Amino acid sequence: QEMGEALSARDSAQAMLKTVEDNMNKFKAESIQFKKMAQESHEGYERELVMHVEQNKRLNETKAQLELMCVEKEKAEAVAKEWEAKLVESKEEVKKAEAAMEAERHGFEAKLEASRRENELLESQMEVINREIQSLQQQQQQQ
Repeated sequence: QEMGEALSARDSAQAMLKTVEDNMNKFKAESIQFKKMAQESHEGYERELVMHVEQNKRLNETKAQLELMCVEKEKAEAVAKEWEAKLVESKEEVKKAEAAMEAERHGFEAKLEASRRENELLESQMEVINREIQSLQQQQQQQ
């Protein structure tokens, strides 16, 4: 009977040992599966991180380009303001020059009119002198 109990205890121990081994094998398989999933997840996170780093790099490059464009725009606006001021100044100079030319034209017209009147006066004086000469010549011929 002791032999039967011993055999039964041995069978029971072997069954427990088999259950422990099965559980350990199952745990090892789950552990391998978990490690594999963790590795895949880690690789996915790494890929996503690399993608975010590259996207951030592109965003920084775009930001730098926009900042440069803003600086160029400000320079262009400053140059445009300078040219606008020069244009206003030039328009004022043109107006002054036109006014001076108009005044000069009026002066020339006045001189021309004075000269025309002087010519008319001289012509009438010449006519008077010519008549006097003719009169004197007629008197001389009559004598």
